[in-house]
Amino acid sequence: MRAVLSYLLVVCPLILACLCGGVSAQQTTVFYTPAKEKNEDGRRTYTHNLLKMALDNTVAEYGPYQLIEIPNLSIKRMHLIANSDEYKNFIIKFTYSDSYQENLIYAPYPAEFGGMGYRVCFVAPEFLQESNKVTTLAELQKYTIGQGINWPDTKIIRANNIDVSEVQYSKSLFSMTDKGRFDFFCRGITEPGWEMKKFGRDFPLVLNTSFVLRYNLPRFFYTNKNNKAAIKRIALGLKRALEDGSAHAYYQSLYKDYIDYVQLEKRTIIDLDNPDLRFIDNTYQNYIIPINKI
Repeated sequence: MRAVLSYLLVVCPLILACLCGGVSAQQTTVFYTPAKEKNEDGRRTYTHNLLKMALDNTVAEYGPYQLIEIPNLSIKRMHLIANSDEYKNFIIKFTYSDSYQENLIYAPYPAEFGGMGYRVCFVAPEFLQESNKVTTLAELQKYTIGQGINWPDTKIIRANNIDVSEVQYSKSLFSMTDKGRFDFFCRGITEPGWEMKKFGRDFPLVLNTSFVLRYNLPRFFYTNKNNKAAIKRIALGLKRALEDGSAHAYYQSLYKDYIDYVQLEKRTIIDLDNPDLRFIDNTYQNYIIPINKI
């Protein structure tokens, strides 16, 4: 009898542990994110696959996951979902803003290595020669830049005493630049290459070649404050992807040709200050890639 009891005392906890382990191993964490959409520069595809990379990198610690895409989300709707926690573990990439601190939390590792903080500018052909004389902030402050309404870098440009004209519809910026309604229309360095192909026939714009704007515009994966475990997992997975080089390799696989197109090495850098970084976690700065290596 004693032998039987001893056997049960040893074996039963082992069986229970195995059963519990088996249940735990089968638990799947569900994440939600905006659906990939067809766009020529691959922005949504890049964001989606980078998020998957972060989740894949953490399966050993956190177990399997399911990533569900929510289609047809406007920027406004994304903000509403994130702030209300309508979908648990809703993950969205936003440009950092101090104003998000009340309801949202983020993984402090940059999703784009600082790439969106480098800007080159479209101009009308007849303005090209004059525009190429601009190489300093003081010279740029004599001109006007066109922006979409509520674009996150509009505050940065205005804070640096540059006149901004805001336009409701983004596509209108091309035609209005062509007509001289403002002087510069500035884009992220991955964008002009494909936009020239898409809009060049309708709007014969050219790229200024004298300068590139540079300012801190980090973009992070955000979620509602209720989803602390989710963002901790994404932070760990993204950190691994940044440190082993896989995230940057994927970025370059999509964007290298576009970045080469704008010839950054031939441009003077004009630095702008970003006043909206008072509460940011400066961890991200360790992963910003120099302009000659982006």
